[in-house]
Amino acid sequence: PQQASQRQTLTATSDAFLLEPLAPNDEPEEVVDDSIGLGFEMDLAFEADEALEDEYETFAAEAEAGDAPEIETPMSAPSETASTSPTEHSNHNQSATNRIIRRDLPETSSIQPSFYWTWQLIIDGYSVEHIGQTRGIDRAAVFDHANRAMQSGRAVQVDWLLDSKKVSALRQLIEANPDSRMAALMAQLPAGIESFELQFFMKANDTSNR
Repeated sequence: PQQASQRQTLTATSDAFLLEPLAPNDEPEEVVDDSIGLGFEMDLAFEADEALEDEYETFAAEAEAGDAPEIETPMSAPSETASTSPTEHSNHNQSATNRIIRRDLPETSSIQPSFYWTWQLIIDGYSVEHIGQTRGIDRAAVFDHANRAMQSGRAVQVDWLLDSKKVSALRQLIEANPDSRMAALMAQLPAGIESFELQFFMKANDTSNR
C-alpha cells in the first residue's frame, strides 16, 4: 500500500508539471529554416540570369537584322584608327621634330659663306677661343674670317677680338713706324702678338677710318 501511494503521488506531481501553464518569458523559440531564404535568393539569381540571356538574344537578333543601336565610343577612348605601336609613335614624334628643324633652316638662296658664321659669333660677343672651338678652326682662321667679313662690308671692331694690352702695343708700333710696310712691322712685333693679329688690327683701323 505504501508503494502504491508513492506511485500515485509521482503521477499526480507529473500531471501537475505537465499541466502547469508557461510563464511569459518561457515562450517557445521559433525555428527558422535557412533553406527557405537560400532557395528564394537562388530563384532571384536564376531569374536575373534568364533576363540577361533574353536581352543578349534580343540584341543578337537585332544585330543580324541590322536594327541594333550603335554603341557610342566614349570621348576618352582611343580611336580605332589610332596607332598604339611604339615604333609608329616614335616615327610620328621624329617626323614632327624634323618638320620643326626644317622650318628653322634658312632657305637655299640664303646660304652664307663660312666666314659669315664666324662673324655671327664675333658680333654675339664670343671670345676667340670659344669661336675656334665652336667652329672647329684655329685662331688664325678666326682672324682671317674677321678680315673677310670686313671686306664684305660687315662691321668688326678691334676690341671684339683683341684685348686692351695688344691694342695698345700695336698702336704704339704703328705710330713709331708710320711709313713701314707690313713686312717691316711684322719683324718688330712685340712678344705675344701674332702676325695675323697685326693684319686684323690694321684692317679694322683702315675700315673704321673710311
